[in-house]
Amino acid sequence: MLRQDLIRDIHFIWNADRREFHTIIALGLDVAGHPRITHGGFSAAVLDETTGGLVFEGKKDGSLGPGRAFTARLEVDYRKPMPVDTEIVCTARLLNTEGRKIWTEAELRDRPGGTLYAVAKALYVTVRAEAEPRGEERAAEDGAAEEGRA
Repeated sequence: MLRQDLIRDIHFIWNADRREFHTIIALGLDVAGHPRITHGGFSAAVLDETTGGLVFEGKKDGSLGPGRAFTARLEVDYRKPMPVDTEIVCTARLLNTEGRKIWTEAELRDRPGGTLYAVAKALYVTVRAEAEPRGEERAAEDGAAEEGRA
């Protein structure tokens, strides 16, 4: 993406005190979906990457428990067309946790407190530990073990 004119520069910032993750991007011209307007799928990818960065940092510091987590749901509301060839800031925050579920929110702006282009809510789910097979997996493992004893 950096070699094409999609992204000219990108920075990730983890603010541990405020528990916020920021992605700052200088967009190029080739992110257009319509002339001079950033493609909505690109905006969604930035929101997903930023909420994912928040979850990654929470996993790394232990505050969101052990194990990897993956996006299970990403809901995006587009508020205003985002121009190409501009700088944007995406900020993600933790909303709630329940068991293996982690809910986050994010906003995409031209600067902190500036024009709001899109907001998102994302649900991440921590994968079960490999030592915890469930349902059909457990039955298949049990069956394979039985066959090995015969």
